[in-house]
Amino acid sequence: MGIRYYAYPVRAELVDHARSDPRLFISDDPLMDAWGDPDDRPPMLYLDKAWRALQQLFAGRPCAAMVHGQVTMCDNGVEYHPWFGVLDPDEVAEVARDIVLVDEPVAVPGRRERVLFEADYVSQYLGAAREFACGLSAEGAGLVYTIG
Repeated sequence: MGIRYYAYPVRAELVDHARSDPRLFISDDPLMDAWGDPDDRPPMLYLDKAWRALQQLFAGRPCAAMVHGQVTMCDNGVEYHPWFGVLDPDEVAEVARDIVLVDEPVAVPGRRERVLFEADYVSQYLGAAREFACGLSAEGAGLVYTIG
């Protein structure tokens, strides 16, 4: 299946609680949240496997905080522990201000054989990330995410 990225909003007053136990704020089945019936989906951001390309695209920018981290491999690469991150409302606002300034990807480093597909793929998720971050910022919310 691959390693994927999922993020969910966190009310400002619950950010400290999310920092102490982010798993409580992540769905038990985030892939179903992303792929399930649109009428039943909770508010969330799904970046599929584009999170790694977005890490490269955002490198050195404030919006990189939204996709920082990666899984920890164990059992000789057979298993992994997911990464969890939490951003408070001020951090989300900083991400939102910056992410709208990111240029659309032209090519994804290391994937020259599929440049057009990859650029279109990453652009789709860049747009979703912009919408999510800006929406949360306008609401004064934080976010919790997992890569795993």
